[in-house]
Amino acid sequence: MVKQMVAYVSTLVLLLITDSYSFVQFEHTCSALKQCTSNTENYFDKWADPKDTSDINYYNEHHSIHQEVFYPINLPLLPILFARSEYLPNGQCKEDSRLFFNELRNETLWAVQMFDSSSKYPDGILYGNTRHLGNFDECYNLQVDVRENSGNDKITGRYCLVDLQYQRKNASVSRNIVRKPFISDFDPKGTFWDAIEERGNPYRIRRYFLQLALCVPSACSAEDVETVLKSSIETINKNNNIEIQITVDKNFCQAAVEASNSVAGERIYW
Repeated sequence: MVKQMVAYVSTLVLLLITDSYSFVQFEHTCSALKQCTSNTENYFDKWADPKDTSDINYYNEHHSIHQEVFYPINLPLLPILFARSEYLPNGQCKEDSRLFFNELRNETLWAVQMFDSSSKYPDGILYGNTRHLGNFDECYNLQVDVRENSGNDKITGRYCLVDLQYQRKNASVSRNIVRKPFISDFDPKGTFWDAIEERGNPYRIRRYFLQLALCVPSACSAEDVETVLKSSIETINKNNNIEIQITVDKNFCQAAVEASNSVAGERIYW
């Protein structure tokens, strides 16, 4: 019962995949990457662009299991959303991001590595598991020569932590202290927002605040990541009874190439 509740909340409010259940099924029913990727073109192409999620007929046909409960909130995987976003500024960041997406569809190792190191499906939110950190080293150490495919010599990874805060729209939340630190203390037949929203209890983890990892090409800055995600999320905010805020701290958006340059500068200085 608890696992079902966690899956419900995660899928409803966390925005990382258009239909998490079908993607998990998609992964588990494939015995090898080759078999999976033979059918990924339609899957990724359909849901990569935020505008495509408005196609209700397609959604009803291919995602009927969750259409009544989960349709109001539907967003592609975070790394796919970023790479295919119409809000990416023209320049190297956009070129490298598009290349990443194309190479991901082609099963190219470096692109799969970038995708693999990003957060995808958060779990255990009701139990306070709000930090989903992906794999720092896998992203940070990524480096590939792409001279034949791009104007840039190399693509390297940038590991960013994306802070996501969400709440109901127009909701009157009581600030009276309710000392219920555990999910088992709440009425299981009540709304899940009771377990999510702030009630003034200083001992509870803020379940409405999430930290997610995103690996992008190092040509993309922290500002690029924040701007693109904010713009994409805005459509969700307008069309649903939920308000989502995205922030990306440049101090937590790191690339090895910048660290190397910094070390070189320090050596010259000293």
